[in-house]
Amino acid sequence: MRRAQIAQHISESGLDAYKVKLRAVLDRLTFGHRNEEVDAATRASGLPVSESGIELVLFCRRNLVANRSDWTGFLTWQVSEALERIDNGNYGLCLNCGQPIPPKRLAALPWVAFCIACQEETGTRES
Repeated sequence: MRRAQIAQHISESGLDAYKVKLRAVLDRLTFGHRNEEVDAATRASGLPVSESGIELVLFCRRNLVANRSDWTGFLTWQVSEALERIDNGNYGLCLNCGQPIPPKRLAALPWVAFCIACQEETGTRES
């Protein structure tokens, strides 16, 4: 039954397009920002400010990098799960209620796993 729902909801070419988009997001998450974070912290240490100011800048940078790393890890997991749902044949269906996720929602957040109603009900973080 789920395959029939997907066939009505998302075409084969549409699934391919989502797969390409998700892989691009995954590549960017995995390889895109690591060097930027190190470079930014290095540049910050060369600013013409007092030593305590430099320490404060570096402290803030480390916290930002740690938060970004947490968020990147979470989003990487969501994108990987979405790619797995494509391979398993249940992409585009809400993991809670099984109903099709609206195309506009998938276009905005292709890794989304829940319809709006179920996400609001569970309070899960998806974006």
